[in-house]
Amino acid sequence: DGGNLVAGSPRVYTALIVIPLVIVTVMPIRIMLSSETQARKYLSSSTPVELAEALRSFRPEGGRLFNGIEHASYFALTLGEPWPLFIDPRAWLYPESVWLELSSIARAEENWDAALVMRNVETVVVDHSPLFAALTPALEASLSWEKVYTDPNGSIYLRRRPIRESRHPWPIPSQHLH
Repeated sequence: DGGNLVAGSPRVYTALIVIPLVIVTVMPIRIMLSSETQARKYLSSSTPVELAEALRSFRPEGGRLFNGIEHASYFALTLGEPWPLFIDPRAWLYPESVWLELSSIARAEENWDAALVMRNVETVVVDHSPLFAALTPALEASLSWEKVYTDPNGSIYLRRRPIRESRHPWPIPSQHLH
């Protein structure tokens, strides 16, 4: 057949199946990704789009971001490399000590702010989940923190006076793989 499409040949049937399949699957994806406004139609209301945009606008010089796991994937995807997250989507790579520290800070246990200072945290994002039920009022009552943004997905707090240097090494998940 020399590579020509001949009526009734397997190539014709394959082309009749593959071409529409590509159009049906690729075109909606291209349309969805054609603009950020279009893409937002496909996100759930719990996706912290505005929260991430606000984080970009309030970004202090240096410092780390204390966050829970709830928005970690979206923040890692949209904020990019310059944002050192407390927890990122690779949660299984973090040692138990990081989880215990996150839990202690989230529950606003004694010395919660000192733990944030030790980790050079300049920005805190709390979602409105029960995990942060104790931390939110502690941040509100603290003279060290100022709420700069809130929406249905969470709130952003900035440290009023920046920390100049990190006093504690940051746990990097890849260090815990060996």
